[in-house]
Amino acid sequence: MSVYANLYMDQGADFDVVVTIEDGLGNLFDLTGYTGRAQMRKSYNSSNAIDIHVEMPPVNPKSGEVSLRLSPEETSAIKAGRYVYDVEITADDVENENTTLRVIEGQIIVTPQVTK
Repeated sequence: MSVYANLYMDQGADFDVVVTIEDGLGNLFDLTGYTGRAQMRKSYNSSNAIDIHVEMPPVNPKSGEVSLRLSPEETSAIKAGRYVYDVEITADDVENENTTLRVIEGQIIVTPQVTK
């Protein structure tokens, strides 16, 4: 079910990307009862991970949209270069308990900051 998407991040700037998740039939994924988590790493085997904030839509969870966010302070601390990332969602309700899905994966290109 995972979608591959390459993203770009500017050092020292807000990183705020909204991604839309669909089910296997192309319908918007109902995120009711799910929480999300995401990380980026220099390589798949790297032991150092950078957590990316994942926000689910509080008003309309049936929109399938999740936000991936980092503050300017957080992006300033990331060395420029190419990273891999993924986003996982986990069901919090009893019916789908312990269901974890990887919904997005790809590369993040961090471009260097000039103005400091």
